[in-house]
Amino acid sequence: MQLVRRVVNIGNSLGVTFPREFVKKNRIKAGTSVVAEAIDGEIKFSTQPKKVSMYQPVSDQEFMSLIKDIEKQYGGALKKLARLP
Repeated sequence: MQLVRRVVNIGNSLGVTFPREFVKKNRIKAGTSVVAEAIDGEIKFSTQPKKVSMYQPVSDQEFMSLIKDIEKQYGGALKKLARLP
């Protein structure tokens, strides 16, 4: 559903209001956190923030290289742990 809304003054701030049907359909209530994301001149609103990972994506080759490094450094300890009951 696409809405065209006008930005309005709310005190010393600006805001966007949503019609009652839109609010009801999307289960938005007073106090609901809304994320506004601006990308290439587009503004997108969401009630659920994107999940942010502390890990960066790596290629399969980089991943295998990391595994080999870990195996070299901790291989002995990992083998002993694997034998524990």
